[in-house]
Amino acid sequence: MNVHAFNSPCLACSSKYTCMPVELLEKLRDKKPGQGDNISPTSNHIFLEANSVIFHQGDPFHSIFMVKSGCVKTTSVSKNGEESLDGIYFPGEFIGLNSISADFYSYFAVTASSTVLCKIPYRNLQIVSSIEPSLSTHFIGAVSKQLSREIIWRKFVTKSKMKERFIGFLLDVSDRFELADGPKNEFKLPINMQEISYLLDMRSETLSRQIGKLNKEGLIKIVKGIVTINNRAELESILDKNFALDALNKKSPYAKKSNIFG
Repeated sequence: MNVHAFNSPCLACSSKYTCMPVELLEKLRDKKPGQGDNISPTSNHIFLEANSVIFHQGDPFHSIFMVKSGCVKTTSVSKNGEESLDGIYFPGEFIGLNSISADFYSYFAVTASSTVLCKIPYRNLQIVSSIEPSLSTHFIGAVSKQLSREIIWRKFVTKSKMKERFIGFLLDVSDRFELADGPKNEFKLPINMQEISYLLDMRSETLSRQIGKLNKEGLIKIVKGIVTINNRAELESILDKNFALDALNKKSPYAKKSNIFG
C-alpha cells in the first residue's frame, strides 16, 4: 500500500480538499499513467436514500464516513432503552471519528435525507498515514475542529435564550446544508420538530411558541418543514454576540462555512 491507494476517484472528487491535504493531492496528480492502478482506492462513494442506516450502535468500527451531500443524524440508546439525538452532520463533516478508540460505533448513524457519503476504511487510512504524515496531521485537524464545534454549540445552548437557540440553529443549517452553494434562504429542515427541541434543550411547546413569534414578526416562514428566511440580517442581530457563531464559520480556500454540530 502506498500513496497511490488514493487514486483518480479521489482526485476527481469535489470534496477532496476536505479529506486530503494539498501535498498529497499534488503527489497524486504527478503520478505516471497506470502507476498504482492495480491498488483499490482507499475510499468509495455510497448513495443512500433518506432513513437509511449507515451503521448501528455497537457495530465493530471499521470506517470513517465523510458527508458529500445531504444530511446524517446520529442517535444513541441508553441502557434504559431511551433514545436520544446526539447530533447532525452536513457536507464536509466526518462521522465515526469518536469511535476510533472504542473499536465500535457508539451510536446509530441514519441519513436524514438523500445522502452521498465517502467511506474511508480506517485500516487503509492508517497505512497511508504512516507513509504520508501530512494525511495524519490533516485528520487530527478534522477531529479537533469538530470537537471545538461541539463544545461551542453546547456552550451556546447552555448560555443562550430559547429564541436565540432556534435562530442559531436555523442560520447554521442555512449556512451548511449545501457545501457548494453556500447559505440558503429556503431549505427543508433535516430533522423533525421533536428532534430539534431535543437538540436545543427545550420543550416542544416552547419551540412551537418561538416559531410562532418569529413567523408573526415576519422574520421566517415555516410550512410543512420548509423554512424561508425573510430577514437574515435581523435574525443575526438577535444573537448574543458573546456566543456568535461566525467564529466557526470562517471560510477556508476550499470549503464554505462550517457548521456548529458535531
